[in-house]
Amino acid sequence: MQIEIRALSPVSVEVKATFPWDRVSQVLESRYAKLARTAKIKGFRPGKVPVKVAKQIFRGQVEQESMGDLMQEALEAAVDQHKLLLAARPEVAQPTLTQGEAFSFVATCQVRPTIDAVTLDGITVYRELDTIDDAALTEEFDRMRDARADVQVVEPARPAEAKDVLVVDYTVAVDGEARPELKAEDRTVELAEGRLLPELSAALLGASVGDVKTAEVSFPDTHQNPTLRGKKATFELSVKEIKAKLLPALDDEFAKDCGEASLEALQASVRNRLETAAKSRSDASMKDQLIEAIVEKNPLEVPPALVAEQRQQLAYELYQMSQMLGQPPPVEMTQNLDGRAERRVRAGLLLAAVARLEDLNVTDADFDARLTEMAGDSGRNVARLRAEWMKDERRAQLESQILEEKIIAHLKTKVSVVDGKRPEAAAG
Repeated sequence: MQIEIRALSPVSVEVKATFPWDRVSQVLESRYAKLARTAKIKGFRPGKVPVKVAKQIFRGQVEQESMGDLMQEALEAAVDQHKLLLAARPEVAQPTLTQGEAFSFVATCQVRPTIDAVTLDGITVYRELDTIDDAALTEEFDRMRDARADVQVVEPARPAEAKDVLVVDYTVAVDGEARPELKAEDRTVELAEGRLLPELSAALLGASVGDVKTAEVSFPDTHQNPTLRGKKATFELSVKEIKAKLLPALDDEFAKDCGEASLEALQASVRNRLETAAKSRSDASMKDQLIEAIVEKNPLEVPPALVAEQRQQLAYELYQMSQMLGQPPPVEMTQNLDGRAERRVRAGLLLAAVARLEDLNVTDADFDARLTEMAGDSGRNVARLRAEWMKDERRAQLESQILEEKIIAHLKTKVSVVDGKRPEAAAG
């Protein structure tokens, strides 16, 4: 067998393979002999079909299967000998087989690009760690108290105030046309900031029970509901009830309701939770900055097959999000999927190259340490966790996560890290 490799681009090679007739004949005869032993042909007992008869009946089938065997053999040899990292199934021009002659075929293969170095020069990332001060604690306690508030009908009656909860009926007309499917009865709405469309909040603020208010809403061209994009809607709202929120006192009883022994313990727990969340946001931001900078510093061509696969994954993630939210995802997330997929692929190839070049890998000790950490966080038995995560697919998933964390940690030691907001973020 003779194999020739010709580079077509950084992500594509041509493989040409040639087999002498002796090898082709050997593969053909082997298949004919097998068919003679297993084929069921009228007039012959099982296993007693003459090879000559098998050749007459099954010639076309055997030749096609034999060519497939030879092509598989050649491509596996090409991958092994030339260290090809295939990114997709090879595309093979339909070959032909001629009796007594050498068999040749040509395949085009998409391959992962060879990355001999990853440039990190001049990269600066910013550690944007939010400070958890008394104001942040107060805001979080307000949120927690609000979530546990009692709601009672206002007595004596008064106009609606900010943070009240109202029960309303409403109808909707879009560009002057009634939209019955958008109307609602006995809908509970809250006048707290950000809970309701601003135009509706403004119309209902100061309203009394029995009032009918009108609000005009102009929807942006990027609205998640395609039927409302760029349209103007008129809401007619009838106020049926006005309720006030009664917030619980911030004391030991409230702390116990939240699962802590005392207010002091709750304050410590909340501070720790907010600090942990702030660090997670900071770490995620630094990771995004690193990957973005590395992608910009290291332009490379990527296999179209990997981009197509990643685009499909992005589309699936958007579908899952829409199922979870019960509505279409934001328009900006559905735009330029091809560009986002390409950047994801480029980032993945570069991070994999960093791991290879720096000899970063996941050891059994790393895996066991992560399981122990997970058991401590969840309160579960580490042996049971290990039994779950030792399954091939789940283990590979966890190892991939651990390796990525190792790569990011390593990269942080190789670039400039500055504490504080990014200049563009500070300017904004």
